[in-house]
Amino acid sequence: MSREVSILIVEDESIIAEELRRMVIKLGYQVVGVAHRYQEALMLVEKHLPDLVLLDIGLNYSDSDGIDLASHINRFYKIPFIYITANADIATVNRAKTTEPAAYITKPFNDSTIYSNIEIVLHKYFHGESSESIGVKQGGKKIMVNCHQIIYLKADNMYTEIHTADNRTYIVREFLKSFLIRLDKPFITQIHRSYAINTNFVQSYASDYVFVADIKLPLSPLYSKNLALAKIIG
Repeated sequence: MSREVSILIVEDESIIAEELRRMVIKLGYQVVGVAHRYQEALMLVEKHLPDLVLLDIGLNYSDSDGIDLASHINRFYKIPFIYITANADIATVNRAKTTEPAAYITKPFNDSTIYSNIEIVLHKYFHGESSESIGVKQGGKKIMVNCHQIIYLKADNMYTEIHTADNRTYIVREFLKSFLIRLDKPFITQIHRSYAINTNFVQSYASDYVFVADIKLPLSPLYSKNLALAKIIG
């Protein structure tokens, strides 16, 4: 798994950043970039959409710090991140935990600490353990999609389109049936052989269609008996 994982490093101290970069590569992961400042990190996150961010809390030479960056990542990208910091005081920890980091590593760190935390985080987020997101490959990169933001899924032969509430569309090379099995969320319900919906977005329905977030989708009698949908329309 580690050979396919892309990691962004955000660390303002050049010596520490280089040490961490070499360590991560040695452990078998791909480093897509190293950022020393907040704005630089924002650009690299948007450009590479890494699987994971190793994030220093204190970012000198920036108006915002790593916790601010984490909040931005949570809001727009849903990418897991690990804090790596020398700051372990109560105030910092209390502020940091509001962003729900995947892990919190204090400096100094070593190979085994970095490796064990990365592997545990990747297993949790990319295998759906206690996670509300699902990993999807886009352009050779794996990103996290918040399951609650999915409005509907559309089958296109061996592909599945994922349409989300933030007006994004992701396409995965996976049959709808197998993707639904991997997704495994009770609020995602199949309504047609080519469509599945998030029942939380249902606005209205009739015998042959459902309106989901102002989008009209076909409803098949075969799937209208689905228990999750029946709870809404029955």
